[in-house]
Amino acid sequence: MLKSMTGYARYIHSFSEGEILLELQSVNRRHLDVKTFLPRELLFAEGDLVKAVKKKVSRGAITLSIRIEKQKELLKECVLNESLLQSIHAQLEQYAGVAVSLDALFSVAKDMDIFDVRTKEVDEALYKKSLYDALEHGLKEFIAVKTREGKEIEEELLSYISLFEGYLAKVIERVPETTESNKQKIEAALLELKDAIGDESIARIEQELAFLSIRGDISEEISRLKMLIEEAKNALRAAESKGKTLDFLFQEMLRESNTIGSKSQSNAITRLVIEMKSSIEKMKEQIQNVE
Repeated sequence: MLKSMTGYARYIHSFSEGEILLELQSVNRRHLDVKTFLPRELLFAEGDLVKAVKKKVSRGAITLSIRIEKQKELLKECVLNESLLQSIHAQLEQYAGVAVSLDALFSVAKDMDIFDVRTKEVDEALYKKSLYDALEHGLKEFIAVKTREGKEIEEELLSYISLFEGYLAKVIERVPETTESNKQKIEAALLELKDAIGDESIARIEQELAFLSIRGDISEEISRLKMLIEEAKNALRAAESKGKTLDFLFQEMLRESNTIGSKSQSNAITRLVIEMKSSIEKMKEQIQNVE
């Protein structure tokens, strides 16, 4: 099952301190590269988040962006400055010579910053669990998008492979005809030369022609192409996405097709090879989008 290297998913996860807004997007790249954009208070989890993404994705440039929308009342916490309040209390009683009530104490102390307003510290355990929950759901949607796009690419590749098989079948049909035609031309040429150059020279020419005939044999290339086609189909049917494997197989198919083109002396086969190579180039173009 192929997966596209491009994809996008967005997920919002609610938890006790607000909402986690998570975005995953990817573009083509030969190798895996994961970048994160996190608020400062979440940097402690960056390494684990990257590892989690890498378990699910094998190729592409991945961007993971996370924002926290906190509930405003949870952003700050108010802490009583007890030492300051005690100091004020002691000084008031010393000055007044009598016990000072709590109401009187706060009436005097209210303008003296007896409360410290601080940014609330992050509960790492709570945030880590919430982050993983958000990432799990986000990755699930992200992989689903990549799989849907991969299915479309798979169908296109199968159509190009089928087209390639059709051209190869026509090449195979042409081989006996081409071989017999070449043989007849060689025999006719040898008959014309025989009287002019003698039997000994003819024997040497026949040896050279036999050698050239072997060099022009494309049966081995045809067999390898059939094998490569089956390997490509197996890779497309595999449970995991095999973009690198398919890229290699298509490159090998192109190499074997080029060899057939260079060996063949048939114009018809040469034209078919051009069509075969055109199909492979389309396959190679599509596979650049596959994980």
